[in-house]
Amino acid sequence: GTREPATAQALAQVADTARSALLGLRGMLRVLDAPPAAAGDVVPSLDGLPALVAAAATPLHRVTLTEHGERRALPADAESALVRLVQEGLTNALRHVAPPLTVEVHVDWDAERDADAVRVRVSDDGGAGPRAADDAGVRAGTGSGLAAAERRVTAAGGTLDVERGGTDASGWTLSARLPTVGAA
Repeated sequence: GTREPATAQALAQVADTARSALLGLRGMLRVLDAPPAAAGDVVPSLDGLPALVAAAATPLHRVTLTEHGERRALPADAESALVRLVQEGLTNALRHVAPPLTVEVHVDWDAERDADAVRVRVSDDGGAGPRAADDAGVRAGTGSGLAAAERRVTAAGGTLDVERGGTDASGWTLSARLPTVGAA
């Protein structure tokens, strides 16, 4: 054991923080890994984005949402594709990148820049590097999430780009452009 009280207290605090982060991560992964909506289920909506982002945040996972410009109407398939893309981006970052980690979700409604579309970006800073395959509490995915997200975005008339090193040399960025209502 450690004889210095200050050292023992610091180690206990680190252990508590790690336990809290792991519990938060497990709970968040249950939320993010919920099965896709069935035909009769409610379509994911933009109104749920703040809660989705908040569910992903833990003491070791800084997750932020920013929206720029005035929100415009989206066709239902584009709205669903946007929310599912954010969900996939968050899930991938939290599942595959070791904390501490920062993930930024940015939704750009700037009509002057793009009158016919909304742009969404999910980017991570690479955290402390890739998670080990045997990392506690992290299940391997099927690997089909990004492909499914791309199919949804394309089916809604949008485009998706996946980049390594987007806002940070070691992170990943998902960028999509989806049509707004009235887009040609």
